[in-house]
Amino acid sequence: MTAPLPIDDASSPLELRILPVPDTEPPADAEPYWAAGRPRLVREPELPLVRPHAAPAPSAATPAGVPGAELAARRFVRAYLDVLSGRRRVDQLAALSTEDCLVQLREDLTGQRHSVRVQRIRHTEPAPGVAECVAVIEDSDRNWALAFRLEHQGGWRCVHLERIR
Repeated sequence: MTAPLPIDDASSPLELRILPVPDTEPPADAEPYWAAGRPRLVREPELPLVRPHAAPAPSAATPAGVPGAELAARRFVRAYLDVLSGRRRVDQLAALSTEDCLVQLREDLTGQRHSVRVQRIRHTEPAPGVAECVAVIEDSDRNWALAFRLEHQGGWRCVHLERIR
């Protein structure tokens, strides 16, 4: 269907074509889904359970059967922040740190409870059985870092701790 459209300036009129509206619905199936009968359940082969926070495979830097340094760093930071927020006592870190580190931790505590969140944890293993780690912590008003050194002494233990504000 076309109709001439007069224009004042032009010597020839423009044509306006009216097209049908395109169909927006998808084409219909020949047979609805419920007419084909009940779907059969197919048993998939069982896959091994993989836990997202499983301990990494032992490397040359750690003896067999001992969790890796990254997992030990995460455990220590979580316990440290629990002490800082008042959910855990300082003495409960005795299994994860040496006596010198506990004394330093007691000095760091101010008595006030903090609401903190870990942004990231990084670690490096400069020697077998030694890990140097840093955790970036988000406090309510600013960010700060926790630098610590873990050594494998029958298990990963913190031997030095420094809070960087």
